[in-house]
Amino acid sequence: MTRPILLCSAVALGALAALAGCNRTTPEVNPVADAPPDAGPLALASGNPLADLKSHLSQKQAPPPIDPKDIVPVAKRDPDWDLEPQDPARDYVRRYVWGVSRYGDMSPCVDAQASVPENGKATVRVVDAYPPHCPPTGVDEIFAVDVSADRLELVHQQSDRPKLAKWFDGSDPLGPAKAPVPEFANPAKWTTPTGDVFKDAQLAVVRIQLYGRGTYPFVMVAGWPQWFPRDSDQATRDAFAVKVCTASKGLPLAVAAGLNRSDVLRIRCGEHPTGIWETL
Repeated sequence: MTRPILLCSAVALGALAALAGCNRTTPEVNPVADAPPDAGPLALASGNPLADLKSHLSQKQAPPPIDPKDIVPVAKRDPDWDLEPQDPARDYVRRYVWGVSRYGDMSPCVDAQASVPENGKATVRVVDAYPPHCPPTGVDEIFAVDVSADRLELVHQQSDRPKLAKWFDGSDPLGPAKAPVPEFANPAKWTTPTGDVFKDAQLAVVRIQLYGRGTYPFVMVAGWPQWFPRDSDQATRDAFAVKVCTASKGLPLAVAAGLNRSDVLRIRCGEHPTGIWETL
């Protein structure tokens, strides 16, 4: 019964002797002091898995900087009506007359004249414009406009004309605009002549909001096609504007693409339709 005990004691003594021998022959190592001066973090890992992982993570390259062209700009404001800055009151009346078709089929045959300041507002007279193929209409009415307050009223109404109808969004001319801004429920069904111009141009319409009390479409398309890049020349933009203004009978609009509501192509009608980029 004593032999196994002696054997175990011998083994234990042998192990202690070996350990003592290692202590005598192996010098103490300082991993920091003994590392070469140019050694990186991996030289100090000393086989420690956590140290190896930390060192590996610290040596991973930082992600490349984001190209500014890949950042979608954020609009700082909503689109406005883009009224003519030279005479916004006149343009305001024009948008109303054409937008609600106040004079029916004769609406394209009349136009608003230059505004006249009066009593803190601006009066605008609407009479025959005599465009080609239009007979005399006999229209002669005067509107009072407060552009800053977004209000419109009649100060001289012909006896055979009805009172002012509501704007296209259903709001009263003497009251505030509707909120939120109305929009088409299904842009794919935009089958007006203006919508056809967008289809012919291979512009996939994904959303249409109606600012300007329903008279100013803000059209979002999926993206600019190859023939109409973001940096297209002025001649290309103006050619597109002519088609839009002809189809809309002179009512302007704005176009933006993708998720970018900041960079807007303003289609301005008038004697010389044009397409102008603007940042909101």
